[in-house]
Order: sequence, then structure tokens, then C-alpha cells
Amino acid sequence: MTQARWAALVGGVIVQVVIGGVYAWSLFGRALQPGLSAVEAAIPFEVAIGMIFVGASVGGRLQDRRSPRFVALVGVGLYGAGVLLASLATSPDLLWLLVLGYGVIGGFGLGMAYIVPVALLQKWFPQHTAVVTGLAVGGFGFGATLTSPVAQHFIAQNPDAPALAFRPLGVAYLVLGLVGAALLVSPPRGEDRAAGASDFTAAQALRTPQWYLLTATLTVAVLAGIALISMMAGAAADVGGLDAAGAAAAVGVLALFNGAGRVAWAAVAQRVGRLKVLATILVLEGLALIALPIWAAGAQDIERRPEQRFGVVEAYYRPADAIDLRVGWERMIFEWAKFQVGGPHEYSLSAVPEAWLAEAQQAGREVVGLLKNTPAWASESGMLGARPHGLHLPVDDPNNYWAAFVRQTVQHYGAVWDIHHWIIYNEPDIRPGEFPWYEFDGEVHDYFELLRVAYLAAQSVDPQARIYIAGMQWWGDVQAGRAPYLERLLALAAADPLAGQHDYYFDGVMVHVYFNTENVWNVLSHTRAILERFGQGHKPIWIDETNASPMADPDALLANAPYSITVGQQADFIVQAAALALAAGVERFAVYRLYDDNFQFGSSEPWGLVRPDGSRRPAFAAYQMVINTFGSTITAQRHVSSRSAMVVLEQPGRTAYVLWARQTAPVRFHVLAESTGETALLFGMTGTARSLAADYVPGFPESEPELEGWWFTVETPGAQIDRSGGVMVQGTPAVLVIGGPPRGVWVQVGGTEWELRE
Repeated sequence: MTQARWAALVGGVIVQVVIGGVYAWSLFGRALQPGLSAVEAAIPFEVAIGMIFVGASVGGRLQDRRSPRFVALVGVGLYGAGVLLASLATSPDLLWLLVLGYGVIGGFGLGMAYIVPVALLQKWFPQHTAVVTGLAVGGFGFGATLTSPVAQHFIAQNPDAPALAFRPLGVAYLVLGLVGAALLVSPPRGEDRAAGASDFTAAQALRTPQWYLLTATLTVAVLAGIALISMMAGAAADVGGLDAAGAAAAVGVLALFNGAGRVAWAAVAQRVGRLKVLATILVLEGLALIALPIWAAGAQDIERRPEQRFGVVEAYYRPADAIDLRVGWERMIFEWAKFQVGGPHEYSLSAVPEAWLAEAQQAGREVVGLLKNTPAWASESGMLGARPHGLHLPVDDPNNYWAAFVRQTVQHYGAVWDIHHWIIYNEPDIRPGEFPWYEFDGEVHDYFELLRVAYLAAQSVDPQARIYIAGMQWWGDVQAGRAPYLERLLALAAADPLAGQHDYYFDGVMVHVYFNTENVWNVLSHTRAILERFGQGHKPIWIDETNASPMADPDALLANAPYSITVGQQADFIVQAAALALAAGVERFAVYRLYDDNFQFGSSEPWGLVRPDGSRRPAFAAYQMVINTFGSTITAQRHVSSRSAMVVLEQPGRTAYVLWARQTAPVRFHVLAESTGETALLFGMTGTARSLAADYVPGFPESEPELEGWWFTVETPGAQIDRSGGVMVQGTPAVLVIGGPPRGVWVQVGGTEWELRE
């Protein structure tokens, strides 16, 4: 009998550990959310929890008529079968299958299996009911500790179909659960009860006030616990700023303390009494729930604060999305023609809605102002965007209308809204007659005067003001065979006898670069070289516009599109552009744009990280990953060959490798590991990360001597040929994050290997 007693205890714990895997649901719920809403992703778990009550009621009655073993076998069988059925829900439209399998069938089986060890072990150990109950239900709490890392591993293998992870889990649940259930046998009659103990019938229980009090207490306690468990992975990521592996670890830690608490409190209850322990638990739980939002708010303030280096154009259209991105700045247009519609004596603050500014300020997002668009009354040609009247006059002359506007705007918005960064017009190098769009009809000497006056006027009212040369579309000069606009502009500044006293009339340069990965590095390098040629190489370069318009997006298809860039390639480009920009020494980086407002299907060019209907393009998650992963970069280095590219980002305590193919052949990167047990994080364009273990590599044929040992191996796909006949956006990147300083890297393309970095 002693052997059967301990076998029942072991079997009960095994069963509870198996079904306790339900507490790892938050990992699946978060993984499912790209295709499902947060509410939809929670439904299967909530249904499962609700079905526990039904299953436990049926199982409790059935085990008295049949046997505990029978009920447990049926329960774990249904639970495992339900999980396996859920593995077939490989697309969002199969949510009903998740609810049926995981929720209804799995939850019912869970309830049946749950009740058996709780009731049976009290009969086997009548003198220690609290302790054995704690051991049994403690196994339930520990279940998610074991399941979480395994579940996250399988989810990472199929990020586009996370429900596939249920398949190996379901098999494991069936095997282990059936083994544990087979050990559950009832004690002989006369040995199954403590002295004086008795069972209530359902009718008797319903006539006692204790039943109602206990039910109410359990309901409140369970609601609080289940609410936390169901959202743990999402909270760990969204509030705590943890990656996927960290979120899985947080779920496991919660389950660990869940299980340990059940055992520990049961032991205490055995000594001091159950009511005292219950009261203590409820008080502690209440205090913890009161403190949780206070702690979460503090954690979110620390971990989710905006990243100053990265920004987006016009965040005010979608402020909540901007907060999710963690962008630290946004470019906002201050249109002169809207501030002073009727003449120089009016000035309308409604030109820039205060709600936009307040939202940015509240979110901790810096506003960078773009001053542009001469009103018709102030232009020499009478056209919007022309050279202003009086530009040649002193900056304190009231008839220098541009100076007066700059002075008033910089003074007001600097003092009231803490705005001190100002861009002077936009793409002034686009010339009338060459391209259908232009925003300034003057020549380069006219723009120099515009810049000079703006610098002097701004400095006169705000010493903190910083004036930036407008971003330019450099390819117009290339096609026309002209010297670069920036070069011609700085030549005019160098010829100005007072320019040296006023720092050449600018504090930094904006850069626009689009579509082609190669151009990011080339344009930035060229811009830096021009600055250095004129002794201005110390001044910062910002990218305030970059993107690759996804003209092939079926939801925003552009008629007669010059390029066939997909939404996936848009995401690839943003990661490549950000990495190359950091390697080129860019101070700040912004994507054009957050949202496609006023979009016309078929005729409007799509740019937004967010579609017109509010759904997020893959580029949103990719840029989010960039901000979260690249933000702490101290130094960045670019390493390229004809077929591969790597940007190495050195960060506090770690190194991030941004890896991709430059041409159509796939590329395999090997990054040296320090030991056999070392792991790294590998990020994809969806923003999710999986743990990557080092592999043994016998050696590289080109090395002298051969380098054998443990390496992290990452394979990246080749680039696609665009309809224009070449490669615009290079191959999909991968981001590998390892601990410590940079390591040696070998690159393999088509069986040929060469060392890319020492």
C-alpha cells in the first residue's frame, strides 16, 4: 500500500505538470497577434479556463462512479487531443479551430484531469491534506516553467504559423499525461479518510454559507491570477521591453513562483491553519495588484521611453503608433503660406494645431520644424513657393518678410513648445521644368540667401536655434551632369565675407535617400566628403527622409509603378538604410512617413509604415526592431564585398551584426562563438527573436591554418531583381546579437569562403 501511495503522489504531480502548460498561453497569444487582435488571441485561453469548471464538475462526479484513473486518463487524453487539434489552426481565419481544440476540448479535459489528484491524494494522505494538495497543485503551477522555453523554441521555428508549436507539445502532453494518470489508484476502503472527515453532497454544500463564501473568494482570486497569466508575455515585452526570449523567461519565472507558492503556503497552512493563511494570501494579493500598475508605469517610463536617434515624418497622424515605435522625434511642417495667408500683419497659430504639439510633448517626442512655402503675396513671382520679396534687405528690416516670419516663428515655438531645430525649405534642388514637382523656384544663390537670412533671424531671438540645410534629391544633379547642389551652395557660403563669423549660416545638413540600398551609403559618404572639403566636416548629418515605396502592395497598388518593390522589401530597406546610416556617422534618422493620409488607390504613391486603413505594413515591425535593437549603438562599422554586406554595431555589453546579401545569391555568415554552450539572439524582419545556438564547424578551406570550432551560422536570402532589371533593395537582412565585443566572421557564397572581418 505504501508503494501505491507514493506512486499516486508521483502520478498526480506528473498530471498536474502536464496540464499546467496551459499557463504558458500568453506566449501563443502574443505570437498570434500579427494576425489576430489582442482580444481574439485571448479567446482560446479564456474558454479553456471557463471549461475547467465544467470538466472538474463532471470529473468529480465520474470518479466516484468509475475510478480516479479512468477520469484522469480521459482528461489528459482530451487535453492532449485538444492541443493537437489546435495545431491545425495555421491561419487567422481558423480561430474557431483554436477555440474548439484548445479552449473547449482541451479545457474540458484539463478540468477532468485537474480534479483527480486534488481529491485522490487527500484520501491517500488524510493526515497531511494541505501539504499533498499543495504538492499536487504546485505541479500545475510549475507546468508553465517547463513548457515556456520549449514553446518559445517551437514558436520561433514557425513564426508565421505559431499554432504549429502545439503539435509536439500535444504529443508530449499525451505521453507524459497518460503515464501519470496510469499511476492514480484509489486507496483501500477504510484508509481513505481522516477521523471525523466527511463529504458533502451537492445539495448539502449549497445549503451552507461557507460554500458561497469560498466560491466567491476563489472566483475573485482566480480572476486576478488568470488576468495576469494571460497577458504576461505581452506585458513583459510591451511594458518591460523584453524580447521574445526574455518574455518566455518571464512567463517561466511567474510559473515557477506560482508553483512554489502553492507548495510553501500549503505547508504553512498545515501548521497555522487554513483560514489564517487564506486571509494572508488575499491581503498580499490585493497589495500586489495595487502596486503593479504603479511599478508598470515606472518600468514603462524607463524601458519604453522614446529613442532620440530615430524619428518619423508626421507622427501626428497616428500618435499611438508613434509611441509604439518609440520614435524620439518627428518632422512637422510649418507652412509660411498658412501662417500668413493675407499679408505680413497677420499670424495664425492655428497653422500648426496645438493638439499635435501637445501629443508630441506628452510622448517625449521632439518636434523638428520644416519651414517652407512662400505665400503668394510675399513672392516675387506671385506663385506659391517662389523667392520672397525683400530677401536682400537686412534681417531686422520689416520688409524682409522671410526674416520677419522666421523670427516670429522661432521665437514663439522655441519659448512655448521647446522647438529649436529648423529645416529651411524642402528639396530646393528640384528645378522647375525638370521635374513636375518642386517647392522652391529660385536658383542656388536664392536658396543661399534664404538660408543666410533664416540663420541670422533665428539666432537673433533664440540662441538655442539650430538651422539645417534642406534635404535634397541628389539624382537630379547627377542626371543633368551638374555639380552637386550642396557643393555649389557651400561655395557661395565660402565666398561670403561674413560666413566665417556665422558658422557658414547652418548647423547641420538633412539628407533624402530613397529606394536603392547602395545609394544610402554613397549619398551619405558623398555628403560628408563635400562638408569636409569646405571645412564643415564636423557638422551633423541627419536623414530626415528615407524609404522604399512598396508600390507592389496589393492594398495600395500604384498604376504604372516604376519599381515593383514589395512590402517585404520596404521592411528590408529600412533595416539596411538604418544600419548603413549609423555606419556613415548619421546623427539622426527618420523614415518618410508614418501614415498614408489622403490616399487615393491606384494614383497615390504608398509610403506609410501604416496603411490608409490603419493596418501596419511589415516595415512597421522592422523599424520597431531597428529602434529597439540599434538604439544603444556606440560605434558602427560597414564591411562589404561584391556579394555580401555586414554592419557591426558595438553596444554596451554586446554586439549586433546586421547581415545581408548584396546580390542574388544567398549568403551564409559564420560568427565566432566563445564556447560550445553560448547562445545568441537572431532577429527577423517581423521583430521577433529566437535563440540561436552555436554550431560546430570543422574549418574554412581558405584559412591558414583551418579555423575549426563553434560558430553562429546565419543564412540570408539573395536579393530580388527589380522590374527595372537590377537590384534596388538588397537581400532580406538578419540581425544577430551576441554578448561582448565584435568577433571574427567568415562569409560563404556558393561554396567559396573568405574572411570578411578580423
